[in-house]
Amino acid sequence: MNVKAEKYINRAEKYLSQGDKELKEDDLCQVSEKYWSASAQMLKAWAVAKGIQHNGQGWLFKVVDNLIRRRKRALFKKQFGLAGMLHTNFYEGWLIKEDVEDYSLQNKEFIKKIKTLIERETRRSADADTLLTPRLPSADTPLKADYVPHFLLDKLKLIIIQWRYE
Repeated sequence: MNVKAEKYINRAEKYLSQGDKELKEDDLCQVSEKYWSASAQMLKAWAVAKGIQHNGQGWLFKVVDNLIRRRKRALFKKQFGLAGMLHTNFYEGWLIKEDVEDYSLQNKEFIKKIKTLIERETRRSADADTLLTPRLPSADTPLKADYVPHFLLDKLKLIIIQWRYE
């Protein structure tokens, strides 16, 4: 997995555990912020895993809107919207404990789903890398033209064409 994605995932898991601790202490504002932060970090991890730049809070809502398959988009938007309400609650403190507990539980489900998507994306990337890795002969095998990987032949053709026109 991408090192940067792992960093975001670790942060998300750290915020989740801090949120659980704060929930036991009935600090609803801190619970709200920890769960919001966990979902934001997980979305950033997903973006990094997909090779997409991210910059700012508004971008997170666009990610959910644009990268989720249509059939799951409504559920993800709802769950991430609840995370946004938790974020607002950090500043306003208007949610009651039952709502914070419910939204936090749904936020955990959202984070779990995003983590599953990241793992799936990482597996796909690893499988693609394996398929694209040229299989070269051993050192004992004499080198023949059919052993030269196609990407090297293409590169060689480009070099020859550029050399002709110089």
